[in-house]
Amino acid sequence: MFDSHQELERRILHGLISEWKNAVGLLSPTLKRRLTPPAFELRDFEKRWAEWHRDRRIMAFSRKLVLNHRWMTVREVLLHELAHQLTDEVLGGTDQPHGARFQEACRLLNADPRAAGDFPSLYETINTSGLDDNDRILLRVKKLLALSESANRHEAELAMTKVHETIARYNIDLLSSPVSRAYCSLCLGEPQLRQSADEYALSRLLQDYYFVEAVWICAYVVEKERMGRILEISGTTENVKMAGYVYDFLKRTIKDQWRVFKKGRAGAPGSQVDFALGLLSGFAEKLKTQDHKLEQDSPATYALMKRNDVQLMTYLRTRHPRLRKMSGSGRSIDEHVHRAGQKVGRNTILTKPIEHGTASRRFLLGC
Repeated sequence: MFDSHQELERRILHGLISEWKNAVGLLSPTLKRRLTPPAFELRDFEKRWAEWHRDRRIMAFSRKLVLNHRWMTVREVLLHELAHQLTDEVLGGTDQPHGARFQEACRLLNADPRAAGDFPSLYETINTSGLDDNDRILLRVKKLLALSESANRHEAELAMTKVHETIARYNIDLLSSPVSRAYCSLCLGEPQLRQSADEYALSRLLQDYYFVEAVWICAYVVEKERMGRILEISGTTENVKMAGYVYDFLKRTIKDQWRVFKKGRAGAPGSQVDFALGLLSGFAEKLKTQDHKLEQDSPATYALMKRNDVQLMTYLRTRHPRLRKMSGSGRSIDEHVHRAGQKVGRNTILTKPIEHGTASRRFLLGC
């Protein structure tokens, strides 16, 4: 992909600078004016991911990190080191490396305080951790996903319905409780310069049916050497894990089913985006039908489920104070391909992931 190892490292360094500027640009004018870019270096650290050197104004990153981990993990570590810089150069410094002023810097930057040293960041933890006994809801979902692989279609459909109902009732219990809740945010997919219509449709589906809020944020695209965007979802850890799993499942399903569809009509025109839009539309119809059944069986419960999570919206406004809505432009659609995708979507049953793909391994919900 790159002409040389040196070229790749040059682009990564450019990406680190670009991410630094983007993060600082979101601070208040007062704070922003007091920060200037440090020097960036790549080093062969063995036990650390990155270091901020206040005296020499150098931000050094492990080659092991930048070459072997996804860019969003690198970005998260950069925000952590930027929080150290902000603490030292603007907030007055601290005798404790991760004291109160550092925590305030992390809050201002939306940085994860844990994303440094030899510890996995929140991004890595949510993406790759399996389930333990505390994940009561997700363990229940995992068992139902296994049942949804049944050769008996009626049993498989019933299992998927139970998954939907389990998630709904978990969130109803949350919304009914006055207890303060903890939220997290996670990016899905990879940064891109442009997003296709089906990417937006998938983000809306997650937001409409899986109790997360979806936001498109800026992130560096190494291959293009420019800032692009990536999908970030926010919610409780359980909801973020579930929505991330559904995202991976549907992306894999679209890819596999499009290959099958194209094989049956070699040479015929048609866009994968149109097929994907149809598949997502058909899958959403299935979820809407399940919601309708819940509404008929328990109107009061359904009304509570559809109520906005005020605590989540407060978290989101704090995280993205300049948030604004975007409206997508219309596009012409190949109706034949779109209808074919819809049919596949209506027949798609959420199951545990197949182990051979990278995407299916990322969220270990069904392993």
